[in-house]
Amino acid sequence: MVTGFELRPVTLDNVLGNAAWQMNKVVASCHEEKLRNFFECWKRCPKLTRLSNLEPNIAVVTSGSPRFDIYGGNTGLGRPVAIRSGPGNKFNGRATVQSGKEDRSIDIEVCLPVETFEAMEKDKEFMDTVNIKS
Repeated sequence: MVTGFELRPVTLDNVLGNAAWQMNKVVASCHEEKLRNFFECWKRCPKLTRLSNLEPNIAVVTSGSPRFDIYGGNTGLGRPVAIRSGPGNKFNGRATVQSGKEDRSIDIEVCLPVETFEAMEKDKEFMDTVNIKS
């Protein structure tokens, strides 16, 4: 787990790419020695972090593997048509982005209060951006 870095708020002068660049630097800093030290410390004093215990609005959590073809398997029930997570660790503001079923597509799952979704639906600029145009 990578901890202890701070992302500045995203503003017009500091676009989202800056946040991605900062996360990239943190990931790149995770060399073998640093990871070995982390796991040695963890073996001496194991501690699990639950997403629900993180402070609201201050955490960015990334997980998953682009190497796992979620749509490629067949469990006997047919091929998946969509991916959704279970009820565990759902919290306000959680967004999950995964490779989509179609080539060059993505699946997005967002957990927000109903009031927030209603406000987003009323925002014409937002809806013009997210609606699929055929």
